[in-house]
Amino acid sequence: MFGGLPSPLEQTQLTYCWTLHEIAKDLGTAKNLPAVLNFLVKSAVDALKVKASSIRLLDFEREKLELVAAYGLSDEYLRKGPVEVSKSPLDKEAMSGKIVLVEDVTRGVQYPSETIREGIRSIICVPLVVRDKVVGSLRAYTSSPREFSEGEKMFLSSLANLGAIAIENARVAESLRRRAENMSRLVELSRRIPW
Repeated sequence: MFGGLPSPLEQTQLTYCWTLHEIAKDLGTAKNLPAVLNFLVKSAVDALKVKASSIRLLDFEREKLELVAAYGLSDEYLRKGPVEVSKSPLDKEAMSGKIVLVEDVTRGVQYPSETIREGIRSIICVPLVVRDKVVGSLRAYTSSPREFSEGEKMFLSSLANLGAIAIENARVAESLRRRAENMSRLVELSRRIPW
């Protein structure tokens, strides 16, 4: 509606667009991957009005998911133990590239009693994909049972994609830094060789 206040749906869409814009803008100038990922999980909480959010990345063996960012979760919950893909139906399915919703945390998660004690009732898990390979997941946690709309799922997928881009950019930058250091060493060695 021209000139009037935006409807609740339009306001939600504006919030999602603004959040994605801010994160994408930060990706272009980010030098600190943890800060970007922490901003991303906080943005998920604020925009979706959920209890908490986290990002976990697969370890080298692709057996465990290691925490790299979290917002809204207690230290006790974060220290509950390793998230092992083989012991977590939620994560096993998400690592196949699917968005997974667990409406009842007494089933489908590796640590149901710790999850309930944390006040979590539903979890949505979205894969982080880099070059057609799942590298981890973005989760949103709710304090009451909740279904997520297609728009909310798309928003979370967009956040996950931006997180995956940030992770890939950081890996490429680290690889380039190591190559530059190696080249510098080679140049220095070549200078020491008598001709």
